[in-house]
Amino acid sequence: MQRDFRTLSDERIAKVYDALKDKRIVVIGAGGAGTWACISLLMFCPSIRLAVYDDDVIETSNLNRLPYSPKWIGKSKVLALARIVEFLGLEIEPHFTKFDPSLITSEVYIYIDASDDLKFSLELFHNVTGFSLYCRIGYESDQSSVFKAIPEFGIDDGKSGYETNASNIYGALGSSVMLFRFLYQKINFSKISNHHILFERSNNV
Repeated sequence: MQRDFRTLSDERIAKVYDALKDKRIVVIGAGGAGTWACISLLMFCPSIRLAVYDDDVIETSNLNRLPYSPKWIGKSKVLALARIVEFLGLEIEPHFTKFDPSLITSEVYIYIDASDDLKFSLELFHNVTGFSLYCRIGYESDQSSVFKAIPEFGIDDGKSGYETNASNIYGALGSSVMLFRFLYQKINFSKISNHHILFERSNNV
């Protein structure tokens, strides 16, 4: 008798795959967190239609958490990401501009906010809620989270953007883990809301 190795967890992971299949997803920010989130999503479910927005270029300080060589310094982060995923046999829809909230549509399954602008994130959060899923990802040093201070929720630290601690690849990769945990819980249990995800934090990668 052949043993069935499938588990309840496998079925739930399959449910996440089915939920993402052929969906349109928008990632805002192609830095450390956004880049690895894009690669992870496409490797997990190649059929997703992934649009990426960022008007920034790669700097020397970015190289400790991005899969690029020094020759990419000064070039578009979105272009570099497009080349990486193309090498993997995948593709993104590249946008070399900042995301305009007026483009929000219910046709997008989830907006993944990997920006470092708290004012923008607050506006995006309010405009997306009720139309699509929203998940903000980021990291500080070797910690990763789907949380960053947003003034309206009473946790304003007076700063806009990430902490000045040296970021590294572990934190960037950890953000992808947190993103998938959010999707796993949301799709399988529907117990986590766009609002709650802003307060969830992990001290591990």
